[in-house]
Amino acid sequence: VISLLPKDVIDLFIIQYHDIETSDTICMNIKINSLLNHIPMICLTDNINNDINHCDIIVSDNTSDKEFIYQVNTLLKMKLMDDELKKEKILLELKVKDRTNELEEKAEKLKITLNSIGDGVIVTDQNGYITSMNPIAMELTELSKSDYYHKHIDKILNIKIDGEKINIFDIVIKSNKTYFIKDGAILQSKNGKEIRISDSASKIINKNGKLNGIVI
Repeated sequence: VISLLPKDVIDLFIIQYHDIETSDTICMNIKINSLLNHIPMICLTDNINNDINHCDIIVSDNTSDKEFIYQVNTLLKMKLMDDELKKEKILLELKVKDRTNELEEKAEKLKITLNSIGDGVIVTDQNGYITSMNPIAMELTELSKSDYYHKHIDKILNIKIDGEKINIFDIVIKSNKTYFIKDGAILQSKNGKEIRISDSASKIINKNGKLNGIVI
């Protein structure tokens, strides 16, 4: 019968049974009901030492009216605080979900943009480990995602100037401006193919002025 009542009309359950097992069963049935388990319960008993596991507060039948009202008010205040925490949690979860969706949309737009650029683009983290390559960069280097992902760029990207290999990450992080790879630089692919390139590399700086990585 209780389960059929609208959940918003019940503020408190007061259960009074001298049979402890019956009281505990009633409390348990309320606790496992998803529509009712947020409602606090007070159990009145003739023996305060009785063990009613699923009840919120056990109160003796001999408790004065003043003390009983105090117990009820305390429990209701706790319920209000719990309800507020639940509301805040729901609002926070919604904000996180919205922010996650927003970031996913931005990431998808960036991916589409990078995939449509005619130049090869390589991005690393702040330590020089590659986080992404667009299709053109993968084609030029002949590297698959398993080849490059989270590998240090200076270990797998083979760029030579005048026959000498350069460490592009080291050069860029020591530079105060965009580094332009001069004409005549050669990119050697994974399978040994050599391609003449002319390109640039820059630091990625976040809003706090800290290095997030480099982009080539």
